[in-house]
Amino acid sequence: MSVPSTHWKTLLGKAARKYSNALWAEDNEDASSTRAYLTNRGLTTEALNYFRIGLVAQPAEGHETYTGRLCIPYITRSGIVTLRFRSLDGAEPKYMSLTGDKSRIFNTRAFNRPEETLIITEGEIDCITVSMCGYPR
Repeated sequence: MSVPSTHWKTLLGKAARKYSNALWAEDNEDASSTRAYLTNRGLTTEALNYFRIGLVAQPAEGHETYTGRLCIPYITRSGIVTLRFRSLDGAEPKYMSLTGDKSRIFNTRAFNRPEETLIITEGEIDCITVSMCGYPR
């Protein structure tokens, strides 16, 4: 998968919205424990919303493999270009990408900011944490 089509980005956007809404569902015990996990990692509601982090509670078609995982959208100026999924219960693999997807840079929106400093991190959650410290996001 190279440059995602507009149709594909629309589908990814719908899935990301569904998963983000699931994370904030008050009547879902898995969502509550996921929010507690993220809070324990020091992530704020504001940061989770900015990065559109979600929970795959009821998977979109083709996403059944990712059920129960954290959803991390890769957001660009043109929209969401992919989703990654992180295990929260120790299941392996810890991270999963969409089938056939290539490696991408997370948080490319930081490239469009006027700050002179850009921090490169190993993982998406590290990036979110750094952005909460005031570095470009």
